[in-house]
Amino acid sequence: MMRFVRTASSAVDDIRRAVEDLEEYSLEEAAVRSCWQRSPGVSWRYVVYRCLIFVIHLAIFDMSFLEIGRNFNPDFTVGINAPRTIKFYMKWGLYLTHWGLVFNAVQSFLGALLVLNAFRFQRAGSSAPSFFRTIANLYHVLFVVSVNLSIFIAAGFWSWVYDPADSNIDALTLSEHGMCTFLLIVDLFIVGLPYKLFYGFYTTTVTLVYMCMTYVHHLCGALDRFQDHTFLYEKNDWDYPR
Repeated sequence: MMRFVRTASSAVDDIRRAVEDLEEYSLEEAAVRSCWQRSPGVSWRYVVYRCLIFVIHLAIFDMSFLEIGRNFNPDFTVGINAPRTIKFYMKWGLYLTHWGLVFNAVQSFLGALLVLNAFRFQRAGSSAPSFFRTIANLYHVLFVVSVNLSIFIAAGFWSWVYDPADSNIDALTLSEHGMCTFLLIVDLFIVGLPYKLFYGFYTTTVTLVYMCMTYVHHLCGALDRFQDHTFLYEKNDWDYPR
């Protein structure tokens, strides 16, 4: 099995490199410039924009982990009365929404890091180090995965998961399943990086890994964050798959 995974991964990397060799753009430049920018170099306005995007994604990440802005429906006593122990916060990472927030925070951090360093190199008149391209490539992949995941999570939540009996439409819900998606869609039309459909392979891989994790969680008989169900999402109950 592991041999198959390694072979498939190697094949995907070979295809990716072949496609990139045919493309007529500089990854290093595209990662630090807006697609609307006409002047050469790194714009200080884009530096401010990338840092602001990172701060917002980080704030939403913190809000979600600490449950700032959460307003449960008064009838959802399980959620209200659940003890906020270390175990409760450790189980934050069991949910796909929160996986999406991690991807959002990491890719926005890399975007800000790349632009800040490129701007610094530009002012110093020096060239970027050799590993700059590696970070830019990682940022590119994570950005596309984040866009795909965020849209999928938002659509799935509002059509499949959201239950007014459990929670109100509060600030945290809107931030996790609305603001993040909005920011990434706006970013999609601003960044200089192209949106590659091929990177959907990585999104599919993340989704499959998550589904495998939920199945292992089910096999172990573990409980959800509120300690009242063995499934994480009602419609993903492995005892009664829908």
